[in-house]
Amino acid sequence: MNYRINYNVVLFNEILYDKEIKVKNKDNELMAKCSLEDYLRRKHGDAFRQLIITKCVPELSLIHISEP
Repeated sequence: MNYRINYNVVLFNEILYDKEIKVKNKDNELMAKCSLEDYLRRKHGDAFRQLIITKCVPELSLIHISEP
């Protein structure tokens, strides 16, 4: 399942507000959040201090079936 996560990131010398990302192919919400935190730790390195998740919603895939 895919999740759309809104978050803020606290770094050593700044705070990044109102960020959004789509996390793909995770079994549940917790795994999506952990995956995002791991990604941000790799991206920002030692400057990373805290992840604040403001919203996490599953993205439902809509299949449109057209009738003849």
